[in-house]
Amino acid sequence: MTFELSFGETLPDKDQLEQIWLCEIEKVLSAEAMDDRNLSFFVAGVRLAVRYKSLRKISVSAISNMSGYSRATFFRNFGKYHDFALEGYGLTCKACVQVFKNKLQGKAMDRSEFVSFTSSFFYGANICVPSDIVRELWTSRQWSQEEFHPHLPYLARIIGQYLRENEQTRDICVSNSDLLGAIKTLDLDILITRMDERSIFPTLDQYRRLSQFLEGFLMLNSSDANRPNSLPLGQSNSHTAVQPADKYG
Repeated sequence: MTFELSFGETLPDKDQLEQIWLCEIEKVLSAEAMDDRNLSFFVAGVRLAVRYKSLRKISVSAISNMSGYSRATFFRNFGKYHDFALEGYGLTCKACVQVFKNKLQGKAMDRSEFVSFTSSFFYGANICVPSDIVRELWTSRQWSQEEFHPHLPYLARIIGQYLRENEQTRDICVSNSDLLGAIKTLDLDILITRMDERSIFPTLDQYRRLSQFLEGFLMLNSSDANRPNSLPLGQSNSHTAVQPADKYG
């Protein structure tokens, strides 16, 4: 099954997209320096999450049976089921960003191609994580966006490095912190939609709107926009700088 990020004129088949992302996430997790037992539990958890779409429908027994390790080992390693779910969600988010980084390497794109690639990745990665699970974790405590999604600064740095090093996007002069602010805007738009059980997610309209936002943001920060206050990558406009604590290297 080929990994394809581009959405085109329609949203991809959700089940097929989930399976494609599941394979990629498992590859990334398998490359992590992680205890074999914990890896088996997390892979089992991700597979069951894609299948059942809700934490309430997944039991520790089911995770243990699929992992090949006992319930006692699960509780000894993770303590509570909810703690395991939170850690697994964080690892999944970080793995999705790593997939993006891996697919980006060696890929030459102009600004429009990069927007299409990145928008499809960002929206597709959100589609592959069931909304009920995101909602259950988000409502489990009082989170800030930075606490719930600490992988976003890592994504901003990846994008910033690509824009700086890719020949066709070097005219885009934007700081990592301003990139982070834009990414947080996109992320929050999706998160708010998913928290409302009455909202429909995903939709082609939302995907296009977020893609247009990213296109406009990069265009405004291009040297051909003739903006006198454009700054080189690595510097920041003080009124837009956003820099939460970054847990990832």
